[in-house]
Amino acid sequence: MPLDVQAKLLRVLQEREVMRMGASRAIPIDVRVIAASNRGMPDLIAKRQFRDDLYYRLNVLSITIPALRDRAEYIPALANHFLKRYSTALGKPVFRISEQAFVEMKAYPWPGDIRELENTIERLVNLTDEGEIRSSELMPAPVAPVLRPRKGEPIKTLCEHEREIIAAILAG
Repeated sequence: MPLDVQAKLLRVLQEREVMRMGASRAIPIDVRVIAASNRGMPDLIAKRQFRDDLYYRLNVLSITIPALRDRAEYIPALANHFLKRYSTALGKPVFRISEQAFVEMKAYPWPGDIRELENTIERLVNLTDEGEIRSSELMPAPVAPVLRPRKGEPIKTLCEHEREIIAAILAG
């Protein structure tokens, strides 16, 4: 959030009032603010990217939620929740995730946290035609190599690049 907007938010929180655009009178408010960040606030404050007075105004009650990799025991429940959501939404008969798939999910570090798990389950529901997601389906398809022209080679059209990429994927 830009610093000037932070200053306005701080004023609203301190004064407990807002003013509509073009209005001449402030409107009293009674609000509770829930704020979240996926970055270290002390670092942002030190770099002057976040106002310290706003941070202290917001930091009445702090809850730290550990990363998914630190709570692997929640993965089966979360994965099953997403499985039900996406199999229903997509009308796909995916009923379960294999035990071996759960073992591999628990061992994976999930750098994208719960969003990555959710997107993985959505992808698997889209790609699975059977009633069970197996561990062999967990990893996404390999990304095609980036094909760059060598020195002196002419620049290729998009169609030529697409043809080369498809050929590279088919070649394995």
